[in-house]
Amino acid sequence: MTVFMKFRNEIRKFFSKHASWLEKLIRGLVWFAAAMIVDSYMGFSGAPGSPLVAAGMGVFLAFIPYSAGSLIFLVFILMQLFSLSTSTGLTGLIVFIVCYIICGIYRSKHPEFLVLMPVAYRLNIPYAFPLFAALFGRGRDAGAVICGGITTWYLKSVTENIALITDKENPISPLQFLSQTMVMNPMFYCFLAACAAMFLVTYLIRNQEIAYGWQIGAVAGTVAEFSIMLAGDLFCDRRSDIPVLILSNLIILLAALFMSYMVRDFDFHRTERLRFEDDEYYYYVTAVPKIRLASEKNEVKTITGEDRKKAGRETGGSEAKGAAR
Repeated sequence: MTVFMKFRNEIRKFFSKHASWLEKLIRGLVWFAAAMIVDSYMGFSGAPGSPLVAAGMGVFLAFIPYSAGSLIFLVFILMQLFSLSTSTGLTGLIVFIVCYIICGIYRSKHPEFLVLMPVAYRLNIPYAFPLFAALFGRGRDAGAVICGGITTWYLKSVTENIALITDKENPISPLQFLSQTMVMNPMFYCFLAACAAMFLVTYLIRNQEIAYGWQIGAVAGTVAEFSIMLAGDLFCDRRSDIPVLILSNLIILLAALFMSYMVRDFDFHRTERLRFEDDEYYYYVTAVPKIRLASEKNEVKTITGEDRKKAGRETGGSEAKGAAR
């Protein structure tokens, strides 16, 4: 255990020493990867989806906070949608505007979920955002999680129904498209319910005064999300999606447990939050135990009677030689 704690401390010292440029590097890589992934399944237009443009976007957005960068990246997504059809672009614009307004009402600090969750869905890990938001965020982030689920399903529906959208002989109206792919689709509600359940279960258990609260919350939230999605896949006869669902949940759960260990200093064997009260007030205290690394072991030699006699004879001999001189 001491080895892992030392390893964690070294990593945290490195990140804290180089936090400024590491944060920009990670942010730039996130936006570059997001742009490339969007182009891989929404490459409806030529120029906006080139790797050179994606690289330039990553460099530019690396110096901008995620909340502001999400608006610029939204323009990139809307360009793809408008290149497919005007009605699809306008519908997507309305969906994103409504979701941004909801995030503003709930004062969520992570509006980037609206554009990054669709990217994570293409990697089969969309539930990473609800889980990490519940562990490291606040309750107000629930709005961003739900709205991210809505935008994710809309973009998923567009990419899966390109032939229906581009059919000029029997064009489909935006209302019909939303009705068929979202409003009347039970998997859409399963997906939203799974994201909401993962966030709420994890967040509520994390804030309880119990030992191993973060780990239990992460596991319980993952189980809740998995149960809902499994029921939806079985009900809608989508059994082929179950292996991917299992693998993705294992990946994000292990990643969440690892990140909680790397970020936090708390002793999980103890209660993390304490509450006291008197006649007038409640007092909330967060106890952070000190981490004590095991010191190097020192060898202790046991001195026996023979060792004392031998040491006495050597001392007496040296004193006699000194007197003779």
